[in-house]
Amino acid sequence: MRILILVIFLLAILSFAFAEENTSGAGGHDIVTEGFTIPPAPASNGCDAMYEDTVNVRALDGKSRPIEGASVRLRYQIDKSTGKGYFTTLPRLTGKDGNASFAIKNLENNPANVDCTITISVSLDGRNFTNNIKAQNHPTIIDFNLDVYSLRVVVTDEKNSAINGALVFVNNRNKTTVNGISDFKVFKGDTRIFVKYLDGKEEKEVSVNNDLITSIQLTFYKLKIFTTDDKESPLKTSVTIDDKEYETDGSGQLKIDKIVGQYHSVVIKYQGREKKLDLNLVENSEYNIAFDLAPPKINDIKVLEEANKLRVLISTSDEGKFASGISASDVNVLYITENGGTKKVAVYQSKPSQYSAEIPVAQGLTEISFTVDIKDKDGNKVSAEGTHKLGTSDQNNNTNNTNSNNSGNNGETGDSTGNDTPPSSNVGVPLHYIVGGIIILAVVFYAVYRLKFKKEG
Repeated sequence: MRILILVIFLLAILSFAFAEENTSGAGGHDIVTEGFTIPPAPASNGCDAMYEDTVNVRALDGKSRPIEGASVRLRYQIDKSTGKGYFTTLPRLTGKDGNASFAIKNLENNPANVDCTITISVSLDGRNFTNNIKAQNHPTIIDFNLDVYSLRVVVTDEKNSAINGALVFVNNRNKTTVNGISDFKVFKGDTRIFVKYLDGKEEKEVSVNNDLITSIQLTFYKLKIFTTDDKESPLKTSVTIDDKEYETDGSGQLKIDKIVGQYHSVVIKYQGREKKLDLNLVENSEYNIAFDLAPPKINDIKVLEEANKLRVLISTSDEGKFASGISASDVNVLYITENGGTKKVAVYQSKPSQYSAEIPVAQGLTEISFTVDIKDKDGNKVSAEGTHKLGTSDQNNNTNNTNSNNSGNNGETGDSTGNDTPPSSNVGVPLHYIVGGIIILAVVFYAVYRLKFKKEG
């Protein structure tokens, strides 16, 4: 009996000892049960569900030197289960070390729905390069080697002294010179350089096949612009030189003592009117710009009856020292047809300051109404309306009821001749009247002579 009790006691001790040894897991690691969280299972394509990652991108040139100012974006999955899909970051520019860094986070908790692909895009001067990597499974730094080289632009004045503060544009980028220098990375091939300084610009094209240093020497010029009307009276106008705004003063003058560059585009505006010109400051540094504000004049209109048509002769002028002159293509004659419509006829210049048009005459008409429109080269307009009664003479006849008005480019109207009398369509006397008058005078003279001769006899 004692032996049985002893055996049971020994078995109890052994059971307790065995239980103490099995409180550790396989491999001897402690099993922690309090506060335990099950980690997300890895996705089947090699990254964790709900992964977090840091992506460092570095842009390098053809000689493995860092590129500053390259634009970098990432595209990666946010999640699939809630429909948020993919996200593209805002662009980040690489620094002087050529690096751009991103911290990203995936929210998809279903391993089967996780997309581990991250797309990197690097852009420079309009060219785009891409590469795909796997989240949590990529180098610490992802390098992009671009076929670009160093371009150093040195800006100097006429004495070869360095110019600070000049703005240098290369492709879509710009930098301000420090000690006359701006550095860029550019692709192989032709590259255009613009330098802006003191309201002017200079440009140059270079061919890049390797690292290159190029100089741009700025030449300074003087410029004067005078603006007047057609009567030589000064006008205060707005002046745009390239992309900078100016105004002429009360004397109509704009004076710039120092402007960079030989060539410039200029736009001058006055009361809705606009003049454009291209400057070449080597050939000329002073420019006189006139705005023709007054409309041209219709001095006379004659109408001659011929067969089955009327010939309309128009005498016109555009007065003023800086008048723009008549625009021959803008001289128009229109008449009222027998059906009450309006029809335009061809007009040609018969001699300086005179234009001619032919109006067909339909049978049965007793009069023809017409309109004459004339513009000068600055767009000022004058018009005259007239009605010609048919058959009142053998060859010509004064046009009846002729009225005229004019308008400037700004829409003002007034009398085209400068007085209250409209231009006559014909100020001449028919030839047969002249011949008849001469014959009558000859007969009277002869009769008087005969009477006087008889009395003396």
